[in-house]
Amino acid sequence: MAAMTFPKDLASLSREDLRALVAERQRQMAELRAESEPLTRGGKRQAAPFSMGTRIADPKPPGRQPGSGPFRSREAPPPEAITAPPVEIRVTLDRCPAWGGSLAEERVDLA
Repeated sequence: MAAMTFPKDLASLSREDLRALVAERQRQMAELRAESEPLTRGGKRQAAPFSMGTRIADPKPPGRQPGSGPFRSREAPPPEAITAPPVEIRVTLDRCPAWGGSLAEERVDLA
């Protein structure tokens, strides 16, 4: 791209020179737009999803299948099963550091 120098005094140019200057600037702008178009368009493209090969023809639906039995959470062990003696952990704070409320014993947890 040949760069045309900008004249110092536009008033001294003839009408034909001004038309040539405008035409040259329009041609330069069109070239610059053509160069920058792939750059701006490429940023808007989204990536293709990951593919792990061919798809399964009839996939199972996600989640727990009906009829696979009742769901039960693990029950706590009986007190006889706990072999270690209880360990008392002292709390050194008398107030909650986040809210400022007083602390009180709520429950005893067995591990």
